Amino acid sequence: MKKFIAVAAILSVMFLGAGTSHALLGVPDAVPGEDILIPFFIVSMPGHGNDNTLITITDVNGAAVLGAEFHLHLYDVDSYEQYNELIDVTDGDVYVTNALTIINAMAPGLPAPAPPTGRRALEIDLDFDGINDHWVGYIHFENVGAGTNDYISHVYQVSVADGMVAGYSGVSMEDATVVADNRLEAYSGTLGADFGGLEAFSAGSLLAGDQLLATGPAAIAPAAWFRLLPRVYVADDTSNSSNILIIWTDVEPGVPAPGLLHVDFWDEDEHALSSPIDIPDELNFIDIKYIYPVGLRNVPPEAYIAGWIDIATPDYSNWPFPGVGFVEDRLWLGYSLQRAAMADGTTLDVILEAHRDAGTPWPPPRPTPLPLP
Repeated sequence: MKKFIAVAAILSVMFLGAGTSHALLGVPDAVPGEDILIPFFIVSMPGHGNDNTLITITDVNGAAVLGAEFHLHLYDVDSYEQYNELIDVTDGDVYVTNALTIINAMAPGLPAPAPPTGRRALEIDLDFDGINDHWVGYIHFENVGAGTNDYISHVYQVSVADGMVAGYSGVSMEDATVVADNRLEAYSGTLGADFGGLEAFSAGSLLAGDQLLATGPAAIAPAAWFRLLPRVYVADDTSNSSNILIIWTDVEPGVPAPGLLHVDFWDEDEHALSSPIDIPDELNFIDIKYIYPVGLRNVPPEAYIAGWIDIATPDYSNWPFPGVGFVEDRLWLGYSLQRAAMADGTTLDVILEAHRDAGTPWPPPRPTPLPLP
C-alpha cells in the first residue's frame, strides 16, 4: 500500500506541477476547492412528508486571511436560476444552512397558467401520483471573495420524523489558477474556459486524467463515450421502500438534455435486460420502481429489486451511428438514494455515488449477460 501511495505522489508531481497534487482530474474527490456545488436537494412540500437537505460549508484554511463572500445561486432542474443571495464567511468558519430555509426565503412564483418561477419552479411529482409533492433543485456557492481552494462541504438528506438520515460530501470545485499543482485540475476537453478555470466533471476531463497519468499531456484525446454505473436496491414493493436515481448533467440553461436512452439493467445474478430510460432535464429524479424491467425483479425472500444499471452515452442502440444524448464535455454526476422501512421497525437510508467511466474509441466495454432462468 505504501509503495502505491509513493508512486501516485511521483506521478502527480510529473504531470500536475512542481507541488504534490492530491486531487484526481475530473473526479469529485473531496479535495478542498474554491466553489461548492450541492448537486441536488429534496424538500417535502407541506403535507407530503418531512424531507429536508442540510448543508455545511467549512473553511479549512489554516492561515489568517480575510473572510470570503459566497454568492448562492439556486437552480431548478433545467438549470435556470430561481434565487440568489450573498453570504459572508470568515477564516475557519463553518456555515450551516438547509434547503427549506432557503426555499422559504424565495418568492412563491405566480400561479398557473403563468410560467413557473421562484418556489413554484422547483415543484415536482416525486412519486408519480399526479400531485406535486417536493421541491428539488441544486445550489452553486460561488466564491466571490479571496480566490482560495479552502472549502469543503457536507450534505445530509434527512427525514427526522421518519428516523432517516443519509449524508455525502458536497462537490468542491477547484480553481486551476490558484496554485501550480492545480493548474490542470480544470481541464475539460474542448470547453476549457467555459467553467472559468474551475474543475469540470465531464467525460473529457475524466478521460484526460487517465491519459495524463499513462502517457503525459501530448497524448490527450477527446472522449468518445461516457457512462454512469449506479447501484440499485429496493427492499420490497411497498410505498415505504424506494430507490431514487439522481442524475445531474449540466450547468448551462437551455442545453438540451440527453432525453431517451436505451440502457442495460442488471440483477445480482448477471442477468440483463435492456430498456429505455428518460433523462428529460439537466437534474433528474428517477424512481427505479417505474423503470426497472419486470423480468429482473426478484421474489421474497430476496430484495424486490437489486442490481445495477449501465447508462451509456451515446445510446447503445444507436451504435455505430452518431450518438444520441452525448455531449463530450457535458458535466455528469450521479447518485442513488435508497430508502426502506424494514420489517423489524428499523430504517434504511443511504446515498451512494454512481461510478463513472469514459474512454475512446467507441463502443464502451459491455459484460456478457447470463440467460434468464
